[in-house]
Amino acid sequence: LHLLSRRQRQMCIRDRVNVMDELIDRIQDDIMQKFGMCTCERCRLDTRALTLSNLSSKYVVLNVDSVSPMLNFYEHRYQGAITAQLTQACRTVMQHPHHTDEKNLK
Repeated sequence: LHLLSRRQRQMCIRDRVNVMDELIDRIQDDIMQKFGMCTCERCRLDTRALTLSNLSSKYVVLNVDSVSPMLNFYEHRYQGAITAQLTQACRTVMQHPHHTDEKNLK
């Protein structure tokens, strides 16, 4: 990488990655559907925010070509904690939804 221009290096490196957010994104819809809960944008965001708030942050800086393999590594490491927190967040949002427009209910 040191032989590449600064612009070329920037194209190869993805900005910081929030590992937990990326991993939640992989399973959130599936878990919300299993609960039969509302999947409107507000409920999705509330569920995601609550889940992230209850997990330790994990940020990494990765090259574009190593994002997927590294996320797979972290997925195996944090799958249980993410699933537990996402499940709890789904329960909480189902009990106390913040959407007010009935058109948003699915």
